[in-house]
Amino acid sequence: MPNLNFGIVTPIWGTDYSHLKEMVESVNRLFRSGIAFNWSIVIDGDKRDIDELLRQTIEPSLLQNCSITTLDKRYGPSFARNFGVKSLDCEFICWLDADDAINTQSFIVVFNELSSKEKSFCNKYDLVYTDSYDCDLHLKVMSIRKKKFIHDLHCKYKNTEIDPLLGVDFVYQMQFIRKEIFLSIGGFDEQRILGEDVDLILRISEKSRNVNFFHIPIPVYYYRDNIDGRCNIKWEELKYQMERVYLESSRRQNFPFREYRYIGEFGLYKKIFRHIKDNDHFSDNSLYDIYLPIDESNQIIHRPYIKGGTNDNKELSARVAQLMVK
Repeated sequence: MPNLNFGIVTPIWGTDYSHLKEMVESVNRLFRSGIAFNWSIVIDGDKRDIDELLRQTIEPSLLQNCSITTLDKRYGPSFARNFGVKSLDCEFICWLDADDAINTQSFIVVFNELSSKEKSFCNKYDLVYTDSYDCDLHLKVMSIRKKKFIHDLHCKYKNTEIDPLLGVDFVYQMQFIRKEIFLSIGGFDEQRILGEDVDLILRISEKSRNVNFFHIPIPVYYYRDNIDGRCNIKWEELKYQMERVYLESSRRQNFPFREYRYIGEFGLYKKIFRHIKDNDHFSDNSLYDIYLPIDESNQIIHRPYIKGGTNDNKELSARVAQLMVK
């Protein structure tokens, strides 16, 4: 495997022009660095002149490696991503949202590391992911989302009821997914409007009893906290869908849970998840949305790496009980 054979998929719908240009320029820089890849762009029913804008802003030489498709109507991000994969002849696929961006230098480091791996690496790991930058609306870095601790927890608890994949959304942004495994599970579930990315991650993990995710602790992806993005506009519906996604994965793995509940934002502090209210300085660090399972007797399944406060079990139980009433 002398070079990582990968392609990028980007769906576009309603993205601010300035954000779109920043995203394109980050890919232009990546291409100018000498890395070869194909880029599949799917304009998901956006009625603006996006095709013309892209052809004016994408590097001419890169444009030759691009597939730009305009769908006749909006089908949704799952359909658009699945559609985009069809035009890529590559071993790995990765996702870049239209309002985010890539750090070129970090990407080169990751690319070189993966390119140096033996062929057996590709057979062992179905998904590779990196750390990422949490940014404000203007792509100013607010914090770095470091995932090694959570990844180590996943490796330790995979195939158990307390795997952090089942409740902590951390494997996202700058994923390299083996195309073969992506196709084998049917790609994204096109019936899902929200939570489809977490659903995909869980189904890939479930394909192997062994750990099939590989983490590289280098921030590569600039994630923009877009006030007009799906996660912000449809937050209440997203929480509900995420609860369903986690429950469905748990049931596929025969775990005895009745439902899941969102319990709030938690930050990592001294290798433990603590509630944002416990430490004021968490406001400057990356926060994770935490979901916990509930068994048939309405008791939450506690996670040793999540603390709710001074009296952890009672406080977490009280939080879930309060949320269940709403």
